[in-house]
Amino acid sequence: MAPGARLAPGFNFLDPHQLVQEGITGPMIVDNRGRTVWYHPLPQGVAPSNFQVQT
Repeated sequence: MAPGARLAPGFNFLDPHQLVQEGITGPMIVDNRGRTVWYHPLPQGVAPSNFQVQT
């Protein structure tokens, strides 16, 4: 994303396991202000991938 660019309104889907060594180890959804809307903890060594729409 270019410096100064803005995100489209809505939710952002994250996988923060690559950003931290311990603690947050699961996928999360945050709103435009960075507030957690949903989080699913995973066991250490397990990483989420392939985010897709689920019904």
